[in-house]
Amino acid sequence: MTEKTTTAATGPTLVVAMTRAGVIGAAGRLPWSLPEDLRLFRQLTWGGVVIMGRKTFASLPGPLPGRINLVVSMSLPPTAGIDVFPTLDAALLRAAALKRPAFVIGGVRLYAEALPRCERMVISWVEEDVEGDVVFPEVNWEQWRRRESTRHAGFVREVYEKIAGQRRPQ
Repeated sequence: MTEKTTTAATGPTLVVAMTRAGVIGAAGRLPWSLPEDLRLFRQLTWGGVVIMGRKTFASLPGPLPGRINLVVSMSLPPTAGIDVFPTLDAALLRAAALKRPAFVIGGVRLYAEALPRCERMVISWVEEDVEGDVVFPEVNWEQWRRRESTRHAGFVREVYEKIAGQRRPQ
């Protein structure tokens, strides 16, 4: 399965950049600069549905162009360029109706809730050792199999697929 073949029918793909210690953020920002990772993120998610939490959306300059932006929040008012949903389940239902690849892109609470529902993870393992105040949730790696690994300047990008029988029914 290539990166672009995930559909709402097979579940969302979780996309994250993190250190080996699990750091994904510091003070509301990415604590590293990896333009190649951002280019690959754009290429992967282009034309799809990106699902994010309120804080992740607030960390961006605006809605991500070329993608349908769904934000999970109980407090965010309607905003141009995004659709707001009170729960991840509601956002996933909308993504399924759109029949486009869906990508969960953060933050930590959404990652924790989405992990059991995801069939794939695309992880950019940042090689820089950085301090941070946001850490990726714990993963049971026995449920996942690495399918691809590609080295880039400053990070290694790996694609993981959930082992058959490990997906939680919805």
